[in-house]
Amino acid sequence: MGHAGVSDFRGQADRRLHQGRAREFRLAWAATIALGVAFLLGTAYEWRELILEHQLTIGRNLFGSTFYTLVGFHGLHVTMGILMMLAVLGLMLAGSLCTKNQQPVQLVSWYWHFVDGVWIVVFAVVYLIGR
Repeated sequence: MGHAGVSDFRGQADRRLHQGRAREFRLAWAATIALGVAFLLGTAYEWRELILEHQLTIGRNLFGSTFYTLVGFHGLHVTMGILMMLAVLGLMLAGSLCTKNQQPVQLVSWYWHFVDGVWIVVFAVVYLIGR
């Protein structure tokens, strides 16, 4: 399912920040970003295969429309989450964000947790029920 591992790294990052372990937070946060990018690359590869090998496009049928809309919007939200995580990481590396000011991390973590929850529904609808 992909996102489970990503959430685990994000959770580890949050714990490290609460413990005041900034370096370990940055590593776990960066791993979360990397896994999010890997998810997007995997999605792009899947889309390429579906379009080129199976001629499944958004206009082909109801499944194609539903699939590309749900997964596409989810990918957009993952992209937004990655950008927010990069901003937090940049602030941390620049010294503008410290272990005492955790609100930006908490807000981005909540957003990422929401995106993970949505993925469970999208995955069930598209990959389990839809096929």
